[in-house]
Amino acid sequence: PPTPVHGPKIRTRGSKFDEHFKQARKFYISLTDWEQDHITDALIFELSHVEDFGVREKVIHHILNHIDHELAVHVSKSIGVYPPKHVQHNREVKPSPHLSQTDFPTHTIETRRIAFLIGPGFNGAQAKELSHFLIVHEATPLFVGSHLGTIADHSGAMHSVQATW
Repeated sequence: PPTPVHGPKIRTRGSKFDEHFKQARKFYISLTDWEQDHITDALIFELSHVEDFGVREKVIHHILNHIDHELAVHVSKSIGVYPPKHVQHNREVKPSPHLSQTDFPTHTIETRRIAFLIGPGFNGAQAKELSHFLIVHEATPLFVGSHLGTIADHSGAMHSVQATW
């Protein structure tokens, strides 16, 4: 038979759950100031559309404050939630510059997708020449038009459209 268990019942997360916040914190503190501002603005935008005050408050106090206290305070002031008073995040987490977008080389077009916005009567010869240049330099040309299918260039030749705007 099962052994009865005695003692107080506590609803709490295990210590392993903190790993979620450590990973998010490592990512956030590894970003440059402008990248952090972008995330802050996105959080403010999205949370400003949440009508339930309790949900906004829980996101600030139970999620963002575990990631970064300053982030939680800044976002809370913009969405009408009382800012958290105590720091909840793990201060032992160290940043990694490799998580920032600025760590990637910017002096090459390799692996990038370059869009050509095309419409009826576009200069097909130029587009072909530029496409060849991109392919040689390991970039991917992408023809974007008002509709999928094909579009005729200035000479009447048809070109496939891979995406729409």
